[in-house]
Order: sequence, then structure tokens, then C-alpha cells
Amino acid sequence: MEGQSRQTGMGASRQRVGRLSTLALAILIAAAAGWIAASFQKDTSPPAGRDPEVTPASSATQLEGPSASQLVEEATQPLPGTGAAAPSIAEFAAAPIDAPLAERMPVLEKDSAAGSGRASLQLYIDLAECAFLESPQARAALSGPTTSHNANDIAQADFVLDRIQKAAKNCANVDPSRVAAYKAFLERAAEQGDPYAQLLYSRAVRPSYQEVLDDPQRAMDYNTRVLRYTTSAAHRCIPEALFELSGLYETGRGTTRNPTMAYAHYWVQVMLDGGILDPVGEQRQRDGLTIEEVARAKGYAASFYAKYCASR
Repeated sequence: MEGQSRQTGMGASRQRVGRLSTLALAILIAAAAGWIAASFQKDTSPPAGRDPEVTPASSATQLEGPSASQLVEEATQPLPGTGAAAPSIAEFAAAPIDAPLAERMPVLEKDSAAGSGRASLQLYIDLAECAFLESPQARAALSGPTTSHNANDIAQADFVLDRIQKAAKNCANVDPSRVAAYKAFLERAAEQGDPYAQLLYSRAVRPSYQEVLDDPQRAMDYNTRVLRYTTSAAHRCIPEALFELSGLYETGRGTTRNPTMAYAHYWVQVMLDGGILDPVGEQRQRDGLTIEEVARAKGYAASFYAKYCASR
């Protein structure tokens, strides 16, 4: 009964994430591109060969307060902005790209190889749009105008055609083999410690149902990476990452199911909002927890906030 109650409550609060569409993923990618453009003069990626944020999944499953074995080490350099924490993805908007990718690619690849997570993420964003040109959605859009009279369908068709036009211009003369390997740049960016690449990874690299059936170990490895990357991004105090991490502990994805840790990361989000919460939603989040577990979760959240979010 306890599990069913928490599952119902948490499920209700996570509907907006669980129902992300392809368009939502495109918005996240565009938002990350905006962050890159806005901060291009200041490289915040960890030095080459180092990823202080990414640690084994088992190191974040306890609840005794921050320590070297429980919390990921803080990034060695702050993110753009007034504090050490990154703004929400929703605060960014995509910036126009001045030069075609073929002209920018040599510099981006050099920086990516030197350890710049931002450069690796930019390569992924650009090459993903190149790959979109060969997608069924793009092919269908190019086959002829929509026959629908629905305003939403017409607007969506116009959006896709505009996206195709921009991608075709940006992707001219790009080596097809580089386009085919575009997801590798996202994984590289995540390993290099870029928090937005880490947050995008779970949605952009998710194995298909058939791939899971063919190779169950691949799904296990994927879930382990998602936990590592989401933990890393959460320790940059990114609200979306905290939300995702709470869900991972709630469902036991990539780790042992731990409702107390799920509530702890939910409570960090409440602290980020200045203590403002929805009483009904908060009750659902802590359904099934004892008074002691709630107290421990809030203590952990306070330590987490002091270490990672206080200067935000």
C-alpha cells in the first residue's frame, strides 16, 4: 500500500517529465545551445582528463550527510552567472549560428579533443540537426504540404520546414560519417562534465525497447550512466537535474530504490524556491516515510544546499 501511494503521488508530479515529446527534446537542445553561445568566452569544463563531478553510482546512495564517499566533488570552476550554480535550462534561448558547421567544425573538434565539454556539446547539437535531415519526420515534411486544416498541424509543419531549411544551410559540406556519430559527442561532453550534456543524455541516448531485449546489459550500463550524469548535474544545483535525480531514487533506476533520498532531493528544490511548496504535492512526496526519515532527508537536503547551492 505504501509503495502504491508513493508511486501514485510521485507519478502525478512527474507527468510533465515523463511526457516529454521530441519537440521538448529539441527545445532542451536549443536551450543548451543558448547557454553555450552566452558563455563562449568562459570555458567552464573541467581540465582535460578530469571529471570531478562523475563518480560511481554507489557513492551517492547513503543518507548520512555529504562526504567524499557520498557526494560528488564540486566542480573546480564555477558556471557562468553570479554564483557557482547554473541557471535553469528554461532560462536560456537558442542563439543564431553565424558560420556553417563545416567552417566551425575544425576548431570545435580541436577544443573537444582538448577537453572542452562545451565544444563537445555544441558539436552534438549541430550534428543532431544534420541527422534530422535524414529523419522520417523531415522526409515526410519534404514530400508535400500538409493536408490538415488544423492550426496546430499547420504550425508544426511550418516549424519543421523552417528547421529543415536552417539545418540544410548549416550542414552543407559536412562529412556524413561525422553526422552518423553525433551521439558520441554528447557522451563525450557528459564525461567531460558539461551539466547540460549530462541532463540531455538520458533522453537522447535512451536504448530502444528492441535494443534492451537484444542486450540487457546495455540497458543496465545506460541506467548507471544516467544516475552518474544526473547526480553530477544536480550538484551544479540545476533544478531539472534535482527533479530527475529525485525520480531516479524514487523508482530505483540505476540504483537501489530509496524514497528517503528521493524526498531529500525534492526538498532541495523547495529550498531553491525559498521554501515555497504545494502542501498537497509535498504530502504526496513524503507519503510512506516515517518522521525520522523525513528529518534525515531534510538534514541531508540542508547539507546539500549549503555545499552546492548557497551561492546561487
